[in-house]
Amino acid sequence: MRRQRWILAALVALLLLCPCLRPKAEGPLVVTFLDVGQGDCEWLRAPDGQDIVIDGGVEAEGPNVLSYLQSHGVTDIEVMVLSHPDGDHVGGLVTLLQNMPVALVVHNGQTSTSAVYQRFADAIQARAIPTLVVRAGQTLSWGPVSATVINPVDPLLPATNDNSVTLRVSYGDVDFLFPGDISSAAESALLGRGTNIEAEVLKVAHHGSKYSSSDPFLAAVQPHVAVIEVGANSYGHPAPESISRLQRAGATVYRTDIDDTVTITTNGVTWTVTTQSQPAIPCVGDANGNGVVDVFDLVIVTRAYNPTGIVSDVRADINRDGVVNLFDLVLVAASYGCRGSTPQPTLVPTAMPTATPTPMPSATATEPPAGNIEATAWVSNPVPSQYTTMTVYGKITRGGAGVPGVPMHTTWHYRTTTPYCDGVSNSDGVASCSRYISGATKGYYVQIDVTFSYQGQSYTASTGFRPQ
Repeated sequence: MRRQRWILAALVALLLLCPCLRPKAEGPLVVTFLDVGQGDCEWLRAPDGQDIVIDGGVEAEGPNVLSYLQSHGVTDIEVMVLSHPDGDHVGGLVTLLQNMPVALVVHNGQTSTSAVYQRFADAIQARAIPTLVVRAGQTLSWGPVSATVINPVDPLLPATNDNSVTLRVSYGDVDFLFPGDISSAAESALLGRGTNIEAEVLKVAHHGSKYSSSDPFLAAVQPHVAVIEVGANSYGHPAPESISRLQRAGATVYRTDIDDTVTITTNGVTWTVTTQSQPAIPCVGDANGNGVVDVFDLVIVTRAYNPTGIVSDVRADINRDGVVNLFDLVLVAASYGCRGSTPQPTLVPTAMPTATPTPMPSATATEPPAGNIEATAWVSNPVPSQYTTMTVYGKITRGGAGVPGVPMHTTWHYRTTTPYCDGVSNSDGVASCSRYISGATKGYYVQIDVTFSYQGQSYTASTGFRPQ
C-alpha cells in the first residue's frame, strides 16, 4: 500500500510540476485538409464541437466536400471562411451553403465577376447569413481555440491572391498557419510588420507555387509539418524549388495528390498526422490499444509500476525496456489525449520480396482469366493478431510470365470502413502494400479486393484475413 501511495504521489507531482505533461481537460482540435484536386479546402473540428470550413475547392468538388462532412457527423457549420474569391477556393462552398446551415461567413470583402462567385453571394443573401469582413489584428475564437487574422491589411494589395484571409490558429502550444494563396510579396509584408507567424503546421500557400513559401518566410514559420493541397494542373504546382525550401526548413511535406486527405489531431501539446494513403498506428502511450491515450492507460501503467521487478502487464511497458517505471508514466502523460497517428513518410515501407512468395491457401484467381493474363492475391498472414502490420501481395502474369510496372489497387473491407493501399508490380509481376490493422474486429473476415489496371483492362483477385 505504501508503495502504491508513493507511485501515485510521484505521478501527481510529475503532472503538476511539468505543465507540458498535464492532460488537457478539453478534447482535441482536429484539422482536416481535404483532397479536392487543384484547390483548397480545410475543415476544423474544435474541441467544443464547433465546425469551421476554410475554402471549398472548385464547384465540382462541392458535393464531395458535403458528403465527406456529413459522413463525419457535421450537420451545420459555425464559421465558413473564404480566403479570396478565386474559383478553386469559393466554388465548393456554394454546395455547402445550399445544403447545410451556416452561422457566419468570414471573407476579405473582395468580390468577383465570375459566375461561381455570384452563386456564392446569392446563396448567402437568399439565406440571410451574417458576414464578417476581416483585417489583420482581429481575433476569432471557438472555445479554447483562437484564430488571429494576420492578413490582409488596408489598403489591399493589387494582386487578389495577396489579399487572402490568413489565419494563425492556436490551441495550447500548437499553431496552424493558413495563408491562402499569398505570394512572396505578401510574405515579405507580413515579415516587415513583425507579425508572429510561427506555426507547427503550415498549409502551404498557393498549392506549392514557386512564387510562394520563400526562405525568409519559412525561417519565421519554422514548420514541422507542411501540407500542400494540389491536384492535376498545368501550372507546375507544386514547384520542385518550393518543396526543396520546405524540406530545408525542416518540414515533413504532405501532398493531397499523393497522400489524399490529411488529418492532423492535437491536444494542444502534441499532434499526430493521419493520411488516407498510409496505415494508421496507435499513439505512444496507448497501453490498452483503444486508439486514444486516456486515464485508463495511466491506470494500467500505475498498477503495473515496478521499476526493478517482473513486468506483470506487458501493456504497461510503453517503451519496451523490460520494466515499468517513471519513463512509461512520462510517455503516457506526454501523449495524453492523443488519437491514432500515421508513420512519417521517412519510414521505410515493407520491402518487396526478392523472390515471388508462394501463394497462401487464401489466394484466389480471376475466373476465368482474361485471355492469358491472370491475377492472383495473397496476404502475409491469414490469421494475424490485432495491432500488427498486414501486407497484401498481388501478382499479374501474361503467359505465365510476370508483368512489371502494372499499378495495383487494393480495397480492404473491414466491418465499418473500406481503406485502401496501392502498389506497382516488380520484374516478377508482384506488387505489395501494407496497412496497420489496429484493433480490427476479432474473428471478422476482412476481404481484400486486388485490382491490376493493365492496357485499359482491370484484372481482379481477392484474398483476406481474420484477426485473432
